[in-house]
Amino acid sequence: MKKFLQVVLVPCMLFALAGCVAAPVSSLPAPSSSETASPSPSAEAPRPTPEDPDEARLLELLQEAAGREMTRHLYLDMDQDGEAELLGVCLNTDVHLYEVWYCSSDGQTCTLAEQDKESMESCFLDPLVLDGETHVAVNRGLGTDTRFFSVLALQEGKMRCLVSWQPGAASMTEESDLLLTTLAHDAFYDPAVGGLIGLGEKQSYLFYQNGAYGEYGATELTQEEFNALQGASELMSAIEHELRFEDVERMDCRYFLRANGILQVQCDLYRADGGVEYGYFTARCQDGTVDPALIGSFTNGQLESPLTTLEVVY
Repeated sequence: MKKFLQVVLVPCMLFALAGCVAAPVSSLPAPSSSETASPSPSAEAPRPTPEDPDEARLLELLQEAAGREMTRHLYLDMDQDGEAELLGVCLNTDVHLYEVWYCSSDGQTCTLAEQDKESMESCFLDPLVLDGETHVAVNRGLGTDTRFFSVLALQEGKMRCLVSWQPGAASMTEESDLLLTTLAHDAFYDPAVGGLIGLGEKQSYLFYQNGAYGEYGATELTQEEFNALQGASELMSAIEHELRFEDVERMDCRYFLRANGILQVQCDLYRADGGVEYGYFTARCQDGTVDPALIGSFTNGQLESPLTTLEVVY
């Protein structure tokens, strides 16, 4: 097997991409959040006062310490000790940078947790629920295809930045996978323009182990290695069924397996007019067996690995 380092880019058509799903936090109520999209920092507006009196008290203390109103916040139990802390996002208009502030559950500590390294248009907070603690991904965006993320954790009573300013956006899926996504204009090849067009999504997966984050690299399988997987033919039948309405002359497939059992099939669809549509399906593979029933939907874009500069495990 050969390690998949980078897929060659080839051209595209405009496509919309999905967001992220967050899981509920600890035994407390699900994290209270004000995560709504805003097109630009100037469009940010203060959110209504929370109904929970403890949440409202911490938010007031945090805004007093920051000297600014929070445009969004999360109220959640980060160290899973039964008491919720509060993280808030505000825009520092003096330097045009987003800041993330932290307030302890007792309200005694209100401090700056992190500040953007460059000016961005949006900043969102997504909880990452792990065994024994809940981290928070700070996801920033600029334009249609620029994303950077950090990961904050409350450990030994102190706010720590475990990941700083890496490309992409991090979130936790319904299946408790740590999903990493980036965007690129590589979903279609348009022969009329002679290049790539359309917004595509690249996906990878993170892990947290021994106090540090890393990325699962994608190992490319040969056709023979893929065919040897139990359920491979059923998976390809399911893929062909999903694409049955596509008007294509041929489909080229490549297969990428990660150490967390994620199997992704890159499908390049070649059309009669010379155009190419790029996309992939995601499935699960455990102990050499693929479950075609768990296949995801067709995602436009081209796979690439790795996406970060974190430690990579194949």
